[in-house]
Amino acid sequence: MSAFDRILSGFPDVDRLLDNIRLGDNVVWRVKSLDQFRYFAEPFAERAIADGRTTVYMKFAGHEPLLAPRPGLKIREFDPDKGFEAFTVDIYNCITENGREAFYVFDSLSALQSVWYTDLMMGNFFRVTCPYLFRLDTVAYFPLLRGRHSFDAVARIRDTTQVFLDVYRGDGFYYLHPLKVWNRYSAKMFLPHACDPGKGTLKTVEDGVALSRYYRILEEEELQEMLLARKIVRKELPGCGAYLEPHDSFYIGSDVFYTYIVSNSCWELRIAQRTQEGYFSRSKELREALLAGEFPPNIREKFRSILEYFGQSPIIVRSSSFLEDGFGDACADTGLMRETERRDRYGNDYGNAGGAAAQGPSGPGAQGGSAGHQGGGRSPGGLLPEVPGAGI
Repeated sequence: MSAFDRILSGFPDVDRLLDNIRLGDNVVWRVKSLDQFRYFAEPFAERAIADGRTTVYMKFAGHEPLLAPRPGLKIREFDPDKGFEAFTVDIYNCITENGREAFYVFDSLSALQSVWYTDLMMGNFFRVTCPYLFRLDTVAYFPLLRGRHSFDAVARIRDTTQVFLDVYRGDGFYYLHPLKVWNRYSAKMFLPHACDPGKGTLKTVEDGVALSRYYRILEEEELQEMLLARKIVRKELPGCGAYLEPHDSFYIGSDVFYTYIVSNSCWELRIAQRTQEGYFSRSKELREALLAGEFPPNIREKFRSILEYFGQSPIIVRSSSFLEDGFGDACADTGLMRETERRDRYGNDYGNAGGAAAQGPSGPGAQGGSAGHQGGGRSPGGLLPEVPGAGI
């Protein structure tokens, strides 16, 4: 077989969803528990053995084995306590020994972080191992535990691997959400899909009710906070909770706005433009400087995480005002305060855009701004704590 040829994963519906896993693919499954990974890894190993593939279980972690011994399965054990270099060389030598087009199931990458006490070394291991597997036209499954690693570590793994999948469990289903599928695309590929564990079939999650249930499962798993009003309703009227759509939004605080200004060396120009003399004379220069700027890489990664979170679902982006950053001035920009009163109270700051909200199809966006007083929004990658109002 040649590079990028299709192979069978043991799940026909997964094959159809991903336009098949291909030779050379490294497939990272981000899961809450290893049982969720095992559900997909077992059929993969069984199919590989049935097809006469060299099938290897790379065992190196203290958790329960992901695959039980069986005919046709090689089990190779490694010791990460030997240190990064010795462990990585042992893995490299084993991959070399098994040659081209071997199939692998690895223990949890998260276990390496526990042994080496750093996400950086775990990421380094993946970044040197994944390309070597790719060059040998192998197929490898890796589990990664959700919520255990920094955003940057996950981003490095996602950028290196060919396939990155999120798996959730709830309402009697497994939910599979592809975030990256290299060199393949279909109209519904990057939407979440519900997997019936009894039948092994996938169904796209795309209507409003099904999406609401899916996002509710995400909220419950990640222990996300809800809007204060919804909390009150659920506490005082617990029977109504099942009929409410989850509030599902991110917001971008004014701290990101200021970071953009500072990182693009526009701060002094902004100060000069805000003076009476420079308000008009420096405005064009400031505008051009802002339009020519770039967000820092870590913030761009978090913007990308928002887009990946919503997948192919439509989103709405709206702008808010610095007024809405104040706990005492929520929604002050709704016309309840007269223009002259605003100027008297806030000066010229009142109208400057200070935040933006992004929302999915299930509800209105949370208010923007660094104070985050009207929370409920998600915090992609955890730049801010996951508290009411956390945003980028």
